[in-house]
Amino acid sequence: MESTREHNFLIKLVLVGSSGVGKTCLIQRYNGDPYNPDILPSISGDWLVRKIEVGGKRVKLRIWDTSGVERLRPLTTSYYRYSNGVFLVYDVASEGSFNDIQSYWSQSVNQHAPEKATKILVGNKSDLIERRVVSTKRGEELADKLGIPFFEVSAKNNLELGKAFHTMTLLITKTLMNDNEPGDSQSGVVVDPKANSKSPYLRNLAGLFARSRDQSNRASMLN
Repeated sequence: MESTREHNFLIKLVLVGSSGVGKTCLIQRYNGDPYNPDILPSISGDWLVRKIEVGGKRVKLRIWDTSGVERLRPLTTSYYRYSNGVFLVYDVASEGSFNDIQSYWSQSVNQHAPEKATKILVGNKSDLIERRVVSTKRGEELADKLGIPFFEVSAKNNLELGKAFHTMTLLITKTLMNDNEPGDSQSGVVVDPKANSKSPYLRNLAGLFARSRDQSNRASMLN
């Protein structure tokens, strides 16, 4: 296992939202990949790793992409486990995806994600000016109702993605530092840079992510 000297925090982020809102594109663009309009809807969970520095702290992000396909939604709840942050994503050109945030996704996250998980509402595809049906004001009002931050972004034009992820990471690290805990096995976070590879906590952490990968593989096999 890698040494925790490489990072101060190991954070699990999850993107949820209805099928077609652009969750996969958001993750790929944040990772520096080119925009691909031909990506097929995800049918199982997948994740990538990105290392960043926020507030003078080295952070390793594990960013999970989930399926928004309606018949697979019950499987998505397994990815909330031990998450530190959840992006609730809708498409500004889709009234249905916006309504789904209120009628399903926000309730699902509140029910299954850890109590301390940070949540951010994201309206994707802000570049679709002529096709927009959900105004910025409505997005802001929903975020106020949910009591969470709000961003409008564009995966296609790579607008505001970095700011949204930076804000999420900053909020999470501040929360963890305020908690003044060396590690929280319920959130999957490494806070103590002096921990070594023989630490029981780190072995537990590895097991948590291994189980998450197993859940992803099982979800894929069901399809």
